[in-house]
Amino acid sequence: MKRICKASISILCIAAILLAMTGCQIVIGVRQVPVVKYVEKTSLEVNALGTGLGAAGAQQVEEEKLSGTLKMQVFTNESGAHSEAWTNVVTAFEEQTGIKVTLIMGSQVNTQYSAAWLAGESPADIVWISGNGIADEEMEQSGMFYDLSEFLEEATVYGTDAKITDRINQEVITPYNGGIYRIPLMNSTQGMWYDARLMEKAPVNFDEYMQVAEDLEAQGIAGMTYPGMYSDYLMWALIMPAVAAYGEEFFVQVASGQPEAFLDARFQAVLERYKQYCDAGHLLKGSVSADHTTSQLNWLNNKAGFITNGLWLEAEMAEYIPADFQMRFCASPLIEKEQKPTMVVHGNDIAVSAKTENLENALAFIRFMYREDVQLEYMSKYSYLSALKDLSYEDAELTDVARSTLDYFTSDQVDVINCSVNWSSLLNNTFKQVINDLASGSMTVEQACQALHEDAKR
Repeated sequence: MKRICKASISILCIAAILLAMTGCQIVIGVRQVPVVKYVEKTSLEVNALGTGLGAAGAQQVEEEKLSGTLKMQVFTNESGAHSEAWTNVVTAFEEQTGIKVTLIMGSQVNTQYSAAWLAGESPADIVWISGNGIADEEMEQSGMFYDLSEFLEEATVYGTDAKITDRINQEVITPYNGGIYRIPLMNSTQGMWYDARLMEKAPVNFDEYMQVAEDLEAQGIAGMTYPGMYSDYLMWALIMPAVAAYGEEFFVQVASGQPEAFLDARFQAVLERYKQYCDAGHLLKGSVSADHTTSQLNWLNNKAGFITNGLWLEAEMAEYIPADFQMRFCASPLIEKEQKPTMVVHGNDIAVSAKTENLENALAFIRFMYREDVQLEYMSKYSYLSALKDLSYEDAELTDVARSTLDYFTSDQVDVINCSVNWSSLLNNTFKQVINDLASGSMTVEQACQALHEDAKR
């Protein structure tokens, strides 16, 4: 039975741009890049978003018009591939509610506003907890996020009588001190990407993974690459899913940072397989020091057969993907023969500022983002999983790559575990370093497990 389980400090100056076509104000960094349209059209016409039935079997409800403003901090990657989803949804939200929205959007917004959030200021009413540079753990712990618990008890999907809690996958919600301070806009997972031209089928266990690496190297291609500067990609795409293959209970012990879990023979076995792979020379040289763009370009140029990454990879690299490249996705093969490939699902969350002066408007957007048509719009642009537990993706405008990934995810080829636990930043940093040290041969598995055990005890 499937279980669905819970990722140059130079500051750019900011330019404010009012988009007449969308009506919403967008503030972005000086560095501007064109939006890469990797689908031919939006899932619905922009002016139709938010006007259709929001939930199967739900009754439409006429909503009172609101007024005032709303400011949203939204990380989008440097390619601009995801910006269109936000402008489309915000435009529809403005038309339906009467609220005027300012989108503070770009690849540098988290870095730019991090200090303000940590100083107790409120740069935005809503913040999309995604991308590098956001200190969400500290923001949550310092009380900067609004507790949504009471709101969710009765809240309905905007324009319908369907309760939000009946529609969303609640198993990826990460509580904190008995409250709910963040809620998933979408769900996502990480795993292994490969070029299907290079192999007959993806490996499903460690023995097959090693054999494929040997076959690739006979063609002058390394087995795998990853961005060592962001080695948490590898942690959540390769190692943690292999931990999850031992079962949800053990996965939760590791993901929640229980010290003894890092000394467990099962965790040690996962790291032993990873180190064996690296020691065999299957890792592309330079991976340990690579940034995410370099590693992705190396992979697209077939310097390595596999790369660890998330569902955003196609959209982010759309303009660089060779015409004959056959991008495909699979779960971590770092598992034993008798185990089943496992994927870890987590929420990609939104939070409301505890200091917002526009609380009613912020909560209206939370309700709006769970409409089926709005969720399909995000799926079409991000290729992520919907936050709704029963939404069909048949009507989403998806690339062949995205559709094949969703087909794989919903098949019986994999088990799925939801992640709903907090992962501490201290432990995350130690884990990232351990991954690189194991890859470079400067640390043993025993030393790695001990280092994680010691940090987990702090």
